[in-house]
Amino acid sequence: MKKWTKIKRKMNIKNFKQPPTFVIDKQSKLRHALHSVHAHDHADEILNLIKELK
Repeated sequence: MKKWTKIKRKMNIKNFKQPPTFVIDKQSKLRHALHSVHAHDHADEILNLIKELK
C-alpha cells in the first residue's frame, strides 16, 4: 500500500485531487495546512508562509 493512501486512511481524508501541504515548526506543531494549491505558485506561497511565521 502506498504511503499517501495510508495517511489518507489514518486522517480520514477522501477525494483529494492533490495531497495537502502542512507547515510544521521545529517543535513539531502544525502551523498551517494548505488544501488547494496550484503548482505554479506553490513554492512561493510556502516560502511566504514560513517568513510570516518567523
